[in-house]
Amino acid sequence: MSVNIRFLSKKEIKKFQNFVGKNWKKNRKHIFFKNKQVISFFYNNKNKKKLNILGMFKQNILVGVLGLIPYKNWDIKLNKDIFMAFMAKSEKFKQDITFRFLNEINTKIKPDLLAVSGFNSKVELIYKKLGKIINFSHFYILNPKLKPKISSKLSLKKYKLRKKTNLTLKISKKITYLPPTQHYPKKSLTYFNSRYIQNPFYKYFVINFYEKKKIVFFFICKKVYVKKFDRSVYRIIDFCGKIKKNYNLYDLLTNLIIKDGIEYIDLVCVDYNNKIIHNLGFNKKKNNQLIPEYFEPFIGKNINLKLCILKNKYKNLLIFKGDGDQDRPSIL
Repeated sequence: MSVNIRFLSKKEIKKFQNFVGKNWKKNRKHIFFKNKQVISFFYNNKNKKKLNILGMFKQNILVGVLGLIPYKNWDIKLNKDIFMAFMAKSEKFKQDITFRFLNEINTKIKPDLLAVSGFNSKVELIYKKLGKIINFSHFYILNPKLKPKISSKLSLKKYKLRKKTNLTLKISKKITYLPPTQHYPKKSLTYFNSRYIQNPFYKYFVINFYEKKKIVFFFICKKVYVKKFDRSVYRIIDFCGKIKKNYNLYDLLTNLIIKDGIEYIDLVCVDYNNKIIHNLGFNKKKNNQLIPEYFEPFIGKNINLKLCILKNKYKNLLIFKGDGDQDRPSIL
């Protein structure tokens, strides 16, 4: 019996929620089952008639779902760059749904970039056959004035500056200027404001870096509090701008987290150049070091996130945690 794949309509959001409630992991209520607002924000931010959720139907019965997060979800003027996200199928449907969904995306949508991040080992076996899998790298700068509680065995090693720069730092809650960038996927001022500044779930802030009174790049960040340790960290979620080889942020960011009483500042990214973030003065996490990845709920162990590139026409990719759905709520 053949199956039919189509986008779910906005009116079918309850059908999607019921499907998640019945077919997600036993004894666990997914955020999508409990909260329509999360679904609307990540899969229909522009309030269109269709959700960015593909449904697979067999005899008009929903047997599989795949959430897509196109960059157009945050700015309709952006290119056809898409991250695959939440995927689930009915236990009664024994066939694999991944290949069918991918075929639908490639033949009907034809994205310029198609990627997925944060998948389990079972799905990884499938993705290995279909694309290129890359490990996310975890970078950090530790507060030298605080005894670590959340993290463990992190280094205070300071990278030597190749050349001193005139960079200055300023915190803001708004984005009014988009510095030029050489990296892909391309994002816009509307994208950053829609995705982060207007986010109803998290209070993001912006760390702007200036050179000669002009913003050359910025980080999108959020503060994460861990009640168990009565301690907070700063997490860098996204980025925009150009980074020169002589830029170094170690002193600027160290002074910031000392002043704010933050244990460390970290970021998770896939840097094809593999040196951009390292040269900024960040340490790269080693296997014997602990930096928790999940905070909703808090899990005090390393989680090694992976990225699979299924289709890509770009060079200079720089993928952050904010790309896709790795920074969406799990608990509200």
